[in-house]
Amino acid sequence: MDYSYKDTIKDEFYRKRHILLCHKFKDSIRDERLNMELEKDILDFRDELLKYRESRSEDILDSIIIKLEVIETKNRDLGEFFSQSLKECIELLRKKNITKEEVRDMKYFACAWGRGQQYISFCKDDFKI
Repeated sequence: MDYSYKDTIKDEFYRKRHILLCHKFKDSIRDERLNMELEKDILDFRDELLKYRESRSEDILDSIIIKLEVIETKNRDLGEFFSQSLKECIELLRKKNITKEEVRDMKYFACAWGRGQQYISFCKDDFKI
């Protein structure tokens, strides 16, 4: 049998995997290569975050901002919500000193991926467990 359901399902997943980024994305098909490139960029971004957590280096923070700018620029086809969420994060990171209230009050990022986790990270120091 030449036809593989497994390969078909896998191909479909790669064309739709961008939808996993945020519940606000409607069902849509995107070029598989764009999603794979986005995945690579996000993994690079994640690696920079890990470096920053260990060092708190301003140079690495600048690198994180640049990586977010690149992700936003290369993926504008994902829509205004995606772009505005990233731009809002970039603007906040440039301030260097971020408060939990600023994270809480973010207009776009408030509805985006991971925002709750970020807010909890800022708040956990308020509680002595």
